[in-house]
Amino acid sequence: MGDKVHNEIGDISNISGQVFVGKFNNVIANLNATNQKELAETLKTLQEAVTVSECLNDDEKQDHLDVITEIGEQASSPKPNKAKLKRLSDGLITALRTIPDVAKTVTAVIPVLTQLHLINEPH
Repeated sequence: MGDKVHNEIGDISNISGQVFVGKFNNVIANLNATNQKELAETLKTLQEAVTVSECLNDDEKQDHLDVITEIGEQASSPKPNKAKLKRLSDGLITALRTIPDVAKTVTAVIPVLTQLHLINEPH
């Protein structure tokens, strides 16, 4: 009767984070394969800034990372939806500009993101 049962519940949310990292890496590989290396570097820079931000909670980080990944997916698709790319990038810029430890990074990558709707479709 003196035995104690100790259950430890781990953080299983990391499972989806690992899936997300793999998906993001695939998006970056696709961008590089479609000769969009500057955009790939820009998205990696944003992903790193959001990931290490101390001003964002985990849910906010995941939301922003989802948008960053979606931008990459759209840009590397055979027929990118330019209007959607513009909405996603404009929204991301607007949201991240207000985050103190991410704002400087956003300012640095704005030229690349604001040109997304002008992206050339692969021939």
